[in-house]
Amino acid sequence: STTETAAQVLQKWYDQLEKNMKAPPKGDACVNAEGQTGMEQDCSEGCSIQIQQDTQRFGQFRQVIAAGGGPQTLAALGSALDAERVELVQKRRQLTRMLAFLRGEGNDKFSAEEVSDQVSRGRQCLEGVTSRIEITVSKDGHACVYSSIEKPAMMFANPTLAEENPRDASGASLAIPANLSAVLELESSISKKAFTLANNRYAAAHKLVSYVWMYFPGSFMTMTPYSGSGPEMPEASSTFCFVEFMPWCGMFGPDVSCASPLMMVLANNPAASSWLDCSEFGLLTFSPGNLGESSCWMLPFVGQQAQLIPGRQL
Repeated sequence: STTETAAQVLQKWYDQLEKNMKAPPKGDACVNAEGQTGMEQDCSEGCSIQIQQDTQRFGQFRQVIAAGGGPQTLAALGSALDAERVELVQKRRQLTRMLAFLRGEGNDKFSAEEVSDQVSRGRQCLEGVTSRIEITVSKDGHACVYSSIEKPAMMFANPTLAEENPRDASGASLAIPANLSAVLELESSISKKAFTLANNRYAAAHKLVSYVWMYFPGSFMTMTPYSGSGPEMPEASSTFCFVEFMPWCGMFGPDVSCASPLMMVLANNPAASSWLDCSEFGLLTFSPGNLGESSCWMLPFVGQQAQLIPGRQL
């Protein structure tokens, strides 16, 4: 039947996306000096960044290099791939709900037009090519994969396949600079989106500590440094007259219930619910990076509670 055919196509698409998400990098993953995934700190004095791409995500050609090679460029590239990866997660979530609907399960309802549209998109992805983007970082003779993503070419913002690099007279491939203008301009907004999504996912998986955080906000100052638990403080949700306001409703996404605004005012330092955009982290905004990131600032009467300038906790 038509429904069975639609379900089969969507299931194949779902399985393909799951396979894409589990695709390992083609080389060793980057690990920084602290043993954590990432290279921003190690590239503070510059690294060689090469991008291998099957689609024209960062330029016209298959192999491009990122000029500068500093931590800002590397973080911007990583954030761009994180945003691409979010689409895979969201699409699999949508397909899960639609498959449940086609099987007569779940509470979600979809129109015939919505199902037909997704089946059409699914066929295009299944019949098309799978594209991969991989960012490789080199420093002091060591190369590693900083970030990579694999998904159907049709799911990239620009599905156009990358062209082969031009060659010189000897036949060697020429190094072509990557086009990073849009990526660097959107770095802050992409990073904020990636942070919020990661924070919301943590809260949804750890609801108990999230509820403690929301109803007794002062407790997160000891939860995080001592037990490594609890979500991070949310980003600002709105700005008015150069003042940014922490979200009081849906601060950890749709999967976690809203805290009582009254409890937030009574249990927390009210000044921490808003801050000037020029001093997002209060006095920590003007402190040295290592000192500002120290967990000692998170202790009551030492950190946030004692700040003369209100701000969002690091």
